[in-house]
Amino acid sequence: MREPQTGRDPDPGGTVAARVLAWLFDLLLGRWMYLVGVPMLAFGGAFLAAGWQIGPDYGMFQREVASLSGRAEARSVEPFWWLDLDADRARDGDHWSHHAFMKLCITADYSVAGQDYRRVFCSDGRKPRLPGDLGVLDVGGILPGVEAAWPRDSAGNPVISLRMAADVRALLSSREAAYWTPVGQTEEVRAAMPPPGTELDALLLELDRPLEWLVRLWPREGERSVDLRYDAEHPENAYPETLVGGLEMSSDRLGTSIILLMIGLAVWGTGVVITLFDQSPRTRAIVGVLPLVLVPWWSDALLGAARWIDRQSYHLAADFLPELTLGRRLPISMHDPEAFGDFENIRWPAIGPPSYYAALLEPMGLRRPPVQPEDGDAALMEAVRQVDAAVAVLSDAERATLFDALSQAELNDRGEVALLFLSSARTTALDPERSPASRLAAERFITWMTVTPMEPRRGEPGFAARTELWRALLDFPPVPGVEAAARRLLERMPGQ
Repeated sequence: MREPQTGRDPDPGGTVAARVLAWLFDLLLGRWMYLVGVPMLAFGGAFLAAGWQIGPDYGMFQREVASLSGRAEARSVEPFWWLDLDADRARDGDHWSHHAFMKLCITADYSVAGQDYRRVFCSDGRKPRLPGDLGVLDVGGILPGVEAAWPRDSAGNPVISLRMAADVRALLSSREAAYWTPVGQTEEVRAAMPPPGTELDALLLELDRPLEWLVRLWPREGERSVDLRYDAEHPENAYPETLVGGLEMSSDRLGTSIILLMIGLAVWGTGVVITLFDQSPRTRAIVGVLPLVLVPWWSDALLGAARWIDRQSYHLAADFLPELTLGRRLPISMHDPEAFGDFENIRWPAIGPPSYYAALLEPMGLRRPPVQPEDGDAALMEAVRQVDAAVAVLSDAERATLFDALSQAELNDRGEVALLFLSSARTTALDPERSPASRLAAERFITWMTVTPMEPRRGEPGFAARTELWRALLDFPPVPGVEAAARRLLERMPGQ
């Protein structure tokens, strides 16, 4: 019997089959490994970036800011609301407000060695929930010592400002208002108070809160200063003094950072092993450790890279890591004024056109009193006193027209200023010397107020005064049901 030739496979067919099976196994298993490993690397990187910026990066920033030696007193000028919205993201089909933040911004002017500088400080903001949510936003300031000095018109009433990017305004102007419909019962009512046509109109209607602006801003001084700490070598890098003094590595922040870093390391390491399953341990170690060393450099670029790779991934990362790369998780953000240079600026007086309530309030002649009100309660009662004095000189026909217009506003869910007229309406309805038409109009207005009341909320400016005005309706016999409605409203308030 002949011996098989050296170097030849005695079963070449079986070897080929085995190789084919091994190739198919490697192909299928390798693809599955990549499908599992790559997302784990992405999520691990997100956790690592969050943990780094919340903890170590924040600590280094804290030490950097604490070393600032320059101090300056800045003037608070040109406050404005900033509608922070990614117009591209808002086209996904959801309502734009789901992707937006309303941020109060304050501009600070200061001088160092004869050179003028300007910085813009903005709050973290809040998501607007429409309708009916924006009227109670704080317009006073963003931090203690970083307060807004709203400009005033000739009557001493504040002038409000809203800024947004040009593409954001174009987007809102091109969409029909989604959450507003005419609720008036007649064409005459709807013509008197037409509903907003576009989303921009609806937003401006939400910010059209004359009573809130007066109650919040009448008690405030016109001039405001902001104490700043700046870098002596680069004076344009300035931070509010209260912010510098308030930076601290709390136990909650440190614990959150440690947890995120531990999760990130575990997920990242697992992703490296799975993705590089067919590589040597040395290769996996080098590829796995090198990006960790470079976290301080690539963490800031993570969201931007995700945006270019996949827009949905970017949205997910932006929701998961909100504002981490802007101000290092500070309660406010700092900006160069030039960043808002191309923005649209919409300004309007708290009382006067284009306010929906201009026709109701302008004849009342509301003016900020010479003596500054002590608080929101004093400001509200002063405004009510001025309205009462203006209504007292109106004829019966003029009163009937005024209260009918207020009833129409209530019908169309625009009762923002109704509380200012409650006292004068009650006085008119209970005055036997007034005409039946004017008394009936006042009674109708008060009835509509109790049907769709704007209930006072504890903690808001003027809460005690608002409650006292409603309490006056506990003694209002002309209209059955009004006293009971006022009592139920007061019972719902805490502590009443």
